Amino acid sequence: MSEVYRDSTGKSVTIDVAGATVSSVKFMRNGVQVGTTGTSSPVPLPYAITHEDGEFQVVWTYAMEGQTYTRADEHKVVTPLFSQTELVDYDQIFTSLSSAQVVRLEKFIRLIVEAYTGQTFGFYSGTVNAYGDGSTVLSVDRRIISLDSPNDPTPYTNYRITASQYGVEALRGVNPNIGTYDPKTDTIYNPYAVGAGFHNNIRYTFSGKFGWTSVPTEVKEAALILAGEFSCNEATWRDRYIKSIRAADWRFDFDGRAFTGTGSASADLLLDKYRLVGAAVI
Repeated sequence: MSEVYRDSTGKSVTIDVAGATVSSVKFMRNGVQVGTTGTSSPVPLPYAITHEDGEFQVVWTYAMEGQTYTRADEHKVVTPLFSQTELVDYDQIFTSLSSAQVVRLEKFIRLIVEAYTGQTFGFYSGTVNAYGDGSTVLSVDRRIISLDSPNDPTPYTNYRITASQYGVEALRGVNPNIGTYDPKTDTIYNPYAVGAGFHNNIRYTFSGKFGWTSVPTEVKEAALILAGEFSCNEATWRDRYIKSIRAADWRFDFDGRAFTGTGSASADLLLDKYRLVGAAVI
């Protein structure tokens, strides 16, 4: 699965079948066609695809040896934690890197940051699914920017986004008995009803806008710190969880925090406020 940066323009995709004669190209996101249909390879990516994070498919219809085939290639739009310009401004040592090398470095750092924090820092509109635990607060692992109204008679006016923006709270009303679950039919009636809360082990789906419109300053700074850390000669040793090397007797010290952190105490400190713990999401 290849990656494309959010808000990219002028990008194209090519079918990976030598000699194929392409007759149709469609861009799909969540089962819905996005943008216009192309008729050749390479084909430009529409901005309607790259303007927000998320997976998308390029569906090719092509001919080979007198037969017509269809294939769907998976791709993903992501938000980079830093650009090449920001990397070079941070440290002139990175002027020697090519654009392709910067892309690889950014992806490597981004995966470390996401693993440590438990979340991504892109932006997308869509849905989030989570299971209730019987309480009035439903935790999610996506920062909620705004919520749409559900397909339910009771709108989200009976709910509010929690102060942390990583959950939804059901507001108590005058009728706590509406909103019931029938285990025989596995049906929940009016799950968004006032006072119903979030029933235990029942899946709830919320639609809206999630994530970040731009990468938080602390996250960007932590990513640049990590890029600098992994560019130095000691990075190979740290990658093997080695804390220090003493030349006289070749003593190696291992730091246990390397198993739980990003490898940089400064980056960990900046990222700690963004770490998610215990979100019940599928």
